[in-house]
Amino acid sequence: NSQYMLYGDNALFIPVRQDLDTPVTRFDPGSVRDVTLVKGPYSVIYGPTHAVLAVASLDSPRFDDFQAHGRTSLNYQTNGARWDALQSLWAGDTNWGARITYDGLTGSDYRAGNGQDIASSYLSHNVNYAFGWDLTDKSSIEFKGQRIYQQNLEFPGLYFDVGSLNTESYALRYTLRDQGIFDKLVVDTWFNGTTGTGNTTGGAKQAFVQDLLAVSFNPTAFNQPAFVNNGIFPLPTIAQAAAGATTPLNLFRDNSTSNFATTSIGYRLFSEWNADNGGKFTTGTDMRILGQGLQENINFTQISGTNINNGVLLLPGQTSTFQQTQSIPNSTAVNPGLFTHWETPISDRLSFNTGGRVDWLRNSSNPRVITGNINPIASLTGSGLNAFDPIIFSSNPSNTNLSRDFFLMAGYLQTAYRLTDELTGVASFGHSERAPTLTEMYAAGPFVGVLQQGTSRLIGDPNLKSEKLNQFDLGVQADYGWFKGGANVFYGWMNDYITFDQVKGGPGITQVVYTNTNLATLAGSELYGIIDFTSWLTGFGTLTYVQGMDLTHRDSQRAANLSSSRASNPATGQIATETEPLPQIPPLESRLGIRVHDSSAQRRWQVEFSARVVTGQNAIASSLGEIATPGFTTFNIRTYWQATERLLLTAGVENFGNKNYREALDPISGNILGVNPFLRPGANFYFGSQLSY
Repeated sequence: NSQYMLYGDNALFIPVRQDLDTPVTRFDPGSVRDVTLVKGPYSVIYGPTHAVLAVASLDSPRFDDFQAHGRTSLNYQTNGARWDALQSLWAGDTNWGARITYDGLTGSDYRAGNGQDIASSYLSHNVNYAFGWDLTDKSSIEFKGQRIYQQNLEFPGLYFDVGSLNTESYALRYTLRDQGIFDKLVVDTWFNGTTGTGNTTGGAKQAFVQDLLAVSFNPTAFNQPAFVNNGIFPLPTIAQAAAGATTPLNLFRDNSTSNFATTSIGYRLFSEWNADNGGKFTTGTDMRILGQGLQENINFTQISGTNINNGVLLLPGQTSTFQQTQSIPNSTAVNPGLFTHWETPISDRLSFNTGGRVDWLRNSSNPRVITGNINPIASLTGSGLNAFDPIIFSSNPSNTNLSRDFFLMAGYLQTAYRLTDELTGVASFGHSERAPTLTEMYAAGPFVGVLQQGTSRLIGDPNLKSEKLNQFDLGVQADYGWFKGGANVFYGWMNDYITFDQVKGGPGITQVVYTNTNLATLAGSELYGIIDFTSWLTGFGTLTYVQGMDLTHRDSQRAANLSSSRASNPATGQIATETEPLPQIPPLESRLGIRVHDSSAQRRWQVEFSARVVTGQNAIASSLGEIATPGFTTFNIRTYWQATERLLLTAGVENFGNKNYREALDPISGNILGVNPFLRPGANFYFGSQLSY
């Protein structure tokens, strides 16, 4: 998600953890006005980024006279006993309006297609609200806010569950129109912050982490095919003894905790001028100030085996305690920018849209030291440690300065040509530059599941370069009334793409370092269409595909005495290929379906049959331990009935074939360890009702 800027109600959100946080999940779909997705460097008003996902909730209402309304809904899913209860109220008059929505959600473990229960319980209380006031007939203010409180969130395949996660966000927009010197002036300001705590004390998580530690600190024993005890039996099995095991396995109990926080504060100010020919010119300035901090207090007790630091055999009843503090230290990013945008029709058929921006960004951080008595790099420093600076993994370890300045530029040109009354061709080219995130620069060993393993320790590099993307798109859009659809292809090449170098592998805990690769490419296509066969039968389909390639995968940025998945090593027989697929790329996916519905324009009822077809993903980053995933197809039935003008009923079943599957990007650690794997839900019936008044 570092490739995207994520906005909610004109406010920038940054993930409190890059493996579990996104503002998209914080909005009730019924309260969303629109979602903007900019699939490439084709917008300049949001900031220096390669793409944008922006969610906007409903504005405060206006009426000809005072009115008050409400909406009450209740939804239930059978797989995981998941409840969703919502209450929304809104009122307003000719020059003011207010809205508030509460959404309470709770669920327990769901059941996968193979009948296995997956630890995934949660409790969430979400409140979002809006208040607007028309100061005059040419000026108005709109204030929006959110308050989210989540508890006891279980994440299979990740090192930590979340005990609590709290978000507060506030956004204010002031609009002034028709002032002579400009047609419209808009000022946006925002503040949002998220805090959270995590732990490993839950029963399912404890079992998972115990096996993860056992695998990580018994690599030879756990590589034996006969290993079957999964941390239950401390003595070697007969097969393990025959394979050379003479001492009990190293087994552990874990009591680790984590706390994390982010803040985002900023403004955007821009003016618009409308031309007589329908064109528009926009120019403005903005600033984002971001803060982030994450601390993990790793604390586990060894209950059998030989002490992992000194090799001394633990006697019955003896234990050894190991601790480590790893973090994303308190760090900040300050980013002012200037932007301009111009769109104009050249003729009845041809139009242009162009824009550009410049940014200065400064990242800085507190010291990023790993402390404790667990040694993440025993091959370098021997057993035990007190304090360790991960700058040794940097591409330039001699530069220890933690403050960096980035000067970024972006620009694009889009053109649309109406080939016929029904067909429009679109061509775009854009350039954007993205500075590394605070996580990418300053991470000092935390377990953040940004890779398929889910249990990788992240090491940032304060000497990372900014990414530079050049991308072009070609597409066609069709609207024949009875048929609407389109096709698009894109190709992008990115200099200094930020990817990963694995410096510790294995089936358990891995360690990766953020690193630049000189050149990477991203290419893909999408097809979509919807066709009205009759007044009561509609068909639809989508297809998306993307391919990512690291064209300069072989390098020697790490020091020669460090392990590196990107360098050849004659001593181990490792051969680094010059090119390799980029990690975390989703496979080809298609959605196909038909809708049987009321033939009237209101469509008071509808039944939808759909299939989601996902192909296997074999284009994997093998050097990072990614594994290929098989394809799958799931089937869904969704229905709704507008029983009365005020009452809406919904029902359906997801994955009604009870397919047992996992997504290509899901964490795989649990699947490898055989405990608490991350499999997707099996058959899931749902029922819902909504009353409006």
